[in-house]
Amino acid sequence: MWKKIVLTSLSLLLAYSNNIFANDTNNQYFYLNILDLDNSFEENLTIIYSEVKDESSIISLTELPSNNYPFIKLYRITRENRPELVDMNTKEEYILRLFKSNTINNNDNEINIETTPIYSTWFTDFLAVKLQSSMVENTEKLGMLPFLNTKHIKIIPKEGESIEATTKINQLLEMAGAVSRQINVQRHLDNPNILGTFVVNDMELLETPDNSLLNTMKQQQPHYNINNLLSYMYDITQAVEFLHINNIAHGDIKLTNFFTLLDKTVLTNFERFSVLDDSISGLGRKNFTFYNNFYHAPEIRFPLGEDQKWSYTNITFEGDIYSLGMVFAGLLYLCHPEEFDVNRLTVANNVSIDAYSQAEQKKANLFNNQFSISNRHLEDETAVAMSIDENTSISNQLSQADLEILNELINVINACHQQNPENRPTATAVKDMLNKIIATNNNTKL
Repeated sequence: MWKKIVLTSLSLLLAYSNNIFANDTNNQYFYLNILDLDNSFEENLTIIYSEVKDESSIISLTELPSNNYPFIKLYRITRENRPELVDMNTKEEYILRLFKSNTINNNDNEINIETTPIYSTWFTDFLAVKLQSSMVENTEKLGMLPFLNTKHIKIIPKEGESIEATTKINQLLEMAGAVSRQINVQRHLDNPNILGTFVVNDMELLETPDNSLLNTMKQQQPHYNINNLLSYMYDITQAVEFLHINNIAHGDIKLTNFFTLLDKTVLTNFERFSVLDDSISGLGRKNFTFYNNFYHAPEIRFPLGEDQKWSYTNITFEGDIYSLGMVFAGLLYLCHPEEFDVNRLTVANNVSIDAYSQAEQKKANLFNNQFSISNRHLEDETAVAMSIDENTSISNQLSQADLEILNELINVINACHQQNPENRPTATAVKDMLNKIIATNNNTKL
């Protein structure tokens, strides 16, 4: 209710933005937001396209009218479907929305796009959108918009770097699909454990989370307990279950993509999602390379086995379940690093998570050897960022019943990590396992 009241009043102040931010929720236009304050992106884009337009019959770039607003430039870029060359299974069309200023003025209203991201991924900067108006005493934070992370774009040259123009523009299109499709799918996902969207007039935004899940956990120490752990696991599983029921695979289930909003854990960052049927038309299937992401399943990370070569890979429900097990493993490790029985936690065919996380793209015989196991296996960027202190873990607060719960959760993780994808449980089955653990140990069923 509070959101509806705020948005109703704000929508009156944003009427001037109709044509600039128009996101018709009934169509499948994908808007790629780009903060181009120094014009370097537009200048390099036009130069590169002039080099490839005569060579490539599958890519086109067209400037669009921007309704005489000096702070924005619009381009349409398209790429024909060529499965052997590109990472989408459909023809692609994106509207590049180049912001020449991060402040948009009209009469007594001012929309400000913060240049420091709320959070970032390799593909995306999630920037806060705020409103300052003579009708509102204080600056109102509306929500956030996904913007292209230009630090990693090859369109803008780096010193000493020599890259072909076709490679640069294809990389832009790969990133465009990851960044611009997120709002289009999240608007269809009405679930308390998935970060939602909302529209102020014609300006469609993502909700702003309160905190990352990892920071929330850190702030709860030293009072973090087993019930917190089970609650987070349950919320996370409900998010994945809802996606799968709606025939959507997320493709990037990891700890850093979970946040807290009010009293819920929410999943976001839909850069790598795929719709696995035609229930939401136009979104298509998105393929990526995954070999450097250790939280992905072996068949996705190394689709060609020992003779691994560069290859786009389809994501799957079973791959999400494997990643869900990795998230659970991370939560257990962060929860009680001293007590965690690492010798019982593997990824597939008795390969430790430690060995799997360090596997290189062309690592031979990965799944035919035994590897030593150490606590280092889950000390990825999430654990390091947490800077967990042994004195603030909950291991000293664990009862015998708690330890039994943790051992049962290890069994859930190992079920998610079955080497054969067909043997992994569904998200609904994982939720049922969690409910059984909670009920058996005299906790309230979630």
